[in-house]
Amino acid sequence: MDFRVMDLNTPFYNTLHNMFDLTDETPLNKNLSFDENVLLICVERKREEENDGVKYLRMERRVGKFMRKFVLPENANSNAVSAVCQDGVLSVTVQKLPPPHPKKPKTIGVKVA
Repeated sequence: MDFRVMDLNTPFYNTLHNMFDLTDETPLNKNLSFDENVLLICVERKREEENDGVKYLRMERRVGKFMRKFVLPENANSNAVSAVCQDGVLSVTVQKLPPPHPKKPKTIGVKVA
């Protein structure tokens, strides 16, 4: 099975990468918090200032609050979280912690009597 069929992006082996569509030019109030492997994204979209004499029959974008919670795996590094909003796409990247080194088995010498 080809992994590219299931995902549009190339896999990131040392990072967790999430993208969110926030397409709009209206003012946005973005708030991201990360606590105990839970990523909370809160976005509030406010209505634009109305121009004189302009009336809308239908608005394409909704106005209001948007909130999502994501439980990240235990190997997520809480000190290496970055977020970039570019062209209406919020991209959140969380670095993974390196895997723990496996313990070497203890060797016991056998004495021959």
